[in-house]
Order: sequence, then structure tokens, then C-alpha cells
Amino acid sequence: MANQEVNAQLQRLEEQALQLKKQGNILGALEILEEVMEIEKRWYHFYAKACWLYELPEKDLAKMWAVVQEGFSRFPDQRFWYLYLRADLRYNSVLLLASKAQQKLEDSLSQLSEGQKDIASANYELQERPQIVKETLDDPPHLLPSVWYKNEIKDAAGKVYTLESAMRSVYQVISTTKYVFDAENRINRRIDEQEQLMHSEKIRIIEILGFFTAIMAFIILLGNVAFKTTYNEAMPILGGLSLVLILFVTVTSLVTSKFDRYRDILKDVRSWLAFSLIIILGLLVWSSQKEQQSPDALSIHKSQSQSTVEVLNKDKK
Repeated sequence: MANQEVNAQLQRLEEQALQLKKQGNILGALEILEEVMEIEKRWYHFYAKACWLYELPEKDLAKMWAVVQEGFSRFPDQRFWYLYLRADLRYNSVLLLASKAQQKLEDSLSQLSEGQKDIASANYELQERPQIVKETLDDPPHLLPSVWYKNEIKDAAGKVYTLESAMRSVYQVISTTKYVFDAENRINRRIDEQEQLMHSEKIRIIEILGFFTAIMAFIILLGNVAFKTTYNEAMPILGGLSLVLILFVTVTSLVTSKFDRYRDILKDVRSWLAFSLIIILGLLVWSSQKEQQSPDALSIHKSQSQSTVEVLNKDKK
């Protein structure tokens, strides 16, 4: 008697939920379905809930998957229906996310591969336990989607085959798209590599030109100094010129190099080499100025000594 009352209450609530669903009030239908499931959970309740959730404008895919998985674990004897539903949801989710560009191609292909596995398992269930599927089709629950009503078992196999064909077609389309995108990315990478190579070659040519220009200037200066000065006077000058030329080539190399950030320049060894050369050149300039002052003092001292010698020579006479 109690079971009859529960069944009658469930049937009444299911009919109300189905009526609201037909009127387009999916949220109201889901609320009544929740009341139904609080009284007693049956396998088609989870099936209907997942389908109705997908019809909402804001599709909560994670919640749908949770509903399907719960029904799948609670009612293993109805594996065919949940396998088909799971494959169908995978297929439609891929189409939905692809249309909004919210899923990578690799993830879409992975979902479709899993859906194809579900289809294969559903076909296996259909072949191994056809009587369970036939009984459901002969006496379908109120909340089972109307597309299954009054279908024979061969129509169930046909629906599975149709879904499998559609999934295979979409898989081929996405695979082709991914191949095209990957090819385009490879071409872009090669273009970037060639541009980087051209940039490196340009830098190398500029450095070589700068180096040879510095060498030519050094040779010309060396000739001029050799004709106009002695060896002892020429060596400091040539040393300073050599440092200047090395500094010039180093700075040219830094300027023509490509850095992502300005502070990366400080991490380059050439920066510290240029800094060291500047310090050395500064010391050389300072020492040369000091040497220019010291000869004046020596000349004064020498003149004083000569004056003293002349005075002594006069006294002797």
C-alpha cells in the first residue's frame, strides 16, 4: 500500500515536471524533479535531469557530468542509457565550446575520442543485454526524452550509429583544422627563425665592418705617430688608441645586439668589459696629465741647477 502511494505521488510529480518542461519552464521542471528525487531516486531521473540541464541557456557542464556519473554509478544495470547519454553530451559539449572558441582543439579531440569509446561500450551493452533496452522502450518512463518513445530495439541501434557517424565526422573536421593550424604555426616559427637569423647576420656584418674600420683607423694613426714621435713617446699613445678601438668595437656590438629588457644589458660580459675599458682610459688620461705637470717641475729644477753651476764657475775664475 505504501509503495502504491509513493508510486502515485512520484507519477503525479513527474507529470507536473513534464508539463512544465513542455511549457518551456525548465527551471520549474527541475525544481519539481528535485522533489521527486528526494522521495525516491530512479535511473531515468538522473537521465532527465542531465538532459534538461543541457537545455538551459547557461549550460553548467560540470554539473551535468556530475549528474550523469552519479546515475551511472547508482544504476549499473542501465549502462546502455548512460553510455549513450554520456557520448551525446560529450558530442554536444564539443560543438558548444567550439562555437564559442572556449576549448583547445586537442581537448575537443580528446572528448570525441572518449565519446567514441562510450559509443563502443553502448553497442556492446545493446548486444549483450538487449532485453533490458527493449523493456524500457516498450514501457518508457514519463521523463524519458520523447525521441525514444515507441521505438523498437533496432531504432536504438540506429540512433547509436547516427550519433557515432556524427561524432566521427566532427572528429575528422577538427583533426583537419588542427593539422592546418599546426602547419601554420610551424610556418610562422620558421619565419621567426629566419628573421632572427637575418637579424643575427646583420649584427655580425655591422660588427665586422666596425672592426675593420677600427683596424684601418688604427693603422693610419700608427703611421702618423711613427713618423712624428719617438718609441717611448709613441707607446702610451698607441696603447690608449688600442683601448679606444677595443671600446668602440665592444660598444658597437652591444648597440647592435637585441635585448628583451634594458637591465639584461648589465648581465652581458661586454658591458663589464666596456666599463673596465672606460676606467682604464680614465686612469691613462689622469696619469698623462700628471706627467705633463712633472716635466715642468724638472725643467725648473734643472734651470736652477744650471744657474748654480754657472755661479760656481764664475767664482772659480
